[in-house]
Amino acid sequence: MEVIVSDVGIDKIRNVGLISHGGVGKTSLAEALAFTAGVTNRLGKVDEGQTISDFHPDEITRKISIITSLLNFDWKGHKINLLDTPGYSDFLGEVIGALTVVETSVVLISAVSGIEVGTEQVMKSADEAGVSKIFFVNRMNNENTNYNEVLASLQKTYGNQVVAVQFPVNNGEHFNSFVDLIKMKFVTYTKDGSGERSESDIPAEHRGRADELRERLVEAAAESDDGILEKYFEAGELTEKEFQTGLATGIKNGSILPVLCGAATENIGSHELLDFLIQYAPSPEQREKVEGMNPNDEESKTLAVSVSEPLAALVFKTESEHHVGDFSYFRVFSGELKSGDDAYNPNRKSSEKIGQVFVINGKQRVDAGVVKAGEIGGVVKLKNTHTSDTLCSKKNPIQLPQIKFPDPVIRVAIQTKTRGDEEKISTGLTTLHEEDPTFVAGFDPELRQTIIQGQGEMHLDIVVKRLKDKFGVDVELVEPKIPYRETVKKTVEVRGKYKKQSGGRGQYGDVWIKLEPRNRTEGYEFVNAVV
Repeated sequence: MEVIVSDVGIDKIRNVGLISHGGVGKTSLAEALAFTAGVTNRLGKVDEGQTISDFHPDEITRKISIITSLLNFDWKGHKINLLDTPGYSDFLGEVIGALTVVETSVVLISAVSGIEVGTEQVMKSADEAGVSKIFFVNRMNNENTNYNEVLASLQKTYGNQVVAVQFPVNNGEHFNSFVDLIKMKFVTYTKDGSGERSESDIPAEHRGRADELRERLVEAAAESDDGILEKYFEAGELTEKEFQTGLATGIKNGSILPVLCGAATENIGSHELLDFLIQYAPSPEQREKVEGMNPNDEESKTLAVSVSEPLAALVFKTESEHHVGDFSYFRVFSGELKSGDDAYNPNRKSSEKIGQVFVINGKQRVDAGVVKAGEIGGVVKLKNTHTSDTLCSKKNPIQLPQIKFPDPVIRVAIQTKTRGDEEKISTGLTTLHEEDPTFVAGFDPELRQTIIQGQGEMHLDIVVKRLKDKFGVDVELVEPKIPYRETVKKTVEVRGKYKKQSGGRGQYGDVWIKLEPRNRTEGYEFVNAVV
């Protein structure tokens, strides 16, 4: 597998996150895109554990993505950084972290199931991250597919900004052809996974639908920009340049949600998706500015998206490796990060000496020397930098917004199966939290139990397995104890007398104590009275 270390202008970079409901084919699509771009020489299969983005043992065993993987490749003079994210809600934190560092999301939709719960969840995350969205209707080669129903469902759910860019002409096991509404061509793929394709004129029986959908696409492009819309009203048509500009503008500002289609496992549609990304997806340069705050006075601060600006980078993911230590994934928003640099972490108010910086393709890493604005890379052995921290220039500091990870939704207690593992379990839980901020652990002194919290049962099952595999700690899950409280339930009166006669006046006391419950919101009340 090739790892690309390219030096292209920031306008030629595309940072893209693949997101969807679980099991829709993100990893297969990532594999197809990498194969089409020439990164690999074969089309790996998820079921066979051969894909370049699902390489962790748990992912291979379960045949699902658990962590976000970074791929990168060149396509027609452009650099594409592709983040393949998990689809199951147990790992939503991975999705949120990835969306923080990309400009574009490709939202995969099942051609069979359409919009699912996970679709709505990742769409909400993409909206909150402010990234562009491109729909890719996958698994067109499955039985019981219906592209028209899926398209109608997307338009009903997300509005008129949903517009078709392609439409298939055959579904199910025979799927291999679709109409490209941008080129107005009929595209046919071979079924052998090679990605070989041909273009021809649109057959007469599909021309009417093609013209109808093309007109709607042109209208959407015109509506994205007032100047282009005025020209469209005057002339009744757009030049190719105006159409391209309008489509790119609409995708960037969210007024257009384009819909493409394909079959990732057979590498159908990947060529057109890559072309679409470099032509119409926004570049890092189109962010226009980097927003944060000055950590010295907490006033808002902005930088231009440029290599010539001071450094502003965000660590969005951390992995702990046995022989290496912490490996930090980062996105450079402005400036550049070089091996040997002294960077400043405003979150921890500490400096970091930057070691080797890498570009990454799955599990493969290559020393890059420098990672520039718009790029995504990795660095080893940062002393005091964690996920969601900023790296910047100490002379011109900026602190970027921290990633907002979801709160835990499930909690259980754990106990070791072997005496003496308490220290190891503490180290393991701390490390796992560093890798995954959506996992939270701590010792409850009142219950005298170690409590772990996460996003779901699968999430915690994997945590327990990693404790055993990485730290040699075997634990079992148990129910957390209930922290019972005592309170007054009914009125009680008690009396105590004290008498002591030792000559003289003597001592005598008669004390009544009355306890009675109050309403929960009223708090305690103490009355000292003489009666």
